[in-house]
Amino acid sequence: MPDLALEPLLRRLADEFKRRSMNRHLSSLRVFYASHRARKRAAAQHKVPPWDEDTVIEWLALLQISPFENVYQLGCAHGTSFLSSSPAAEGHVRVRGR
Repeated sequence: MPDLALEPLLRRLADEFKRRSMNRHLSSLRVFYASHRARKRAAAQHKVPPWDEDTVIEWLALLQISPFENVYQLGCAHGTSFLSSSPAAEGHVRVRGR
């Protein structure tokens, strides 16, 4: 959902929590809103998007860091590894667990 559509919805949700006297939910929503605004400010200051948990987990899987070492299989359909022509294969990069 684009940020432009989220903020008005957050305000409407806050109004509804207030109307129903759902103070604990309103407090949690305020914390979320503050975090959301901080992420938007940080993203606006960077030329590349800021990372989130999904990005970090994706890199853990791509680099086969435990416990994500079996998410992707290395190699290609022809049975040769793409590492055979990489700097790692030439001894320039140490590949863990190999």
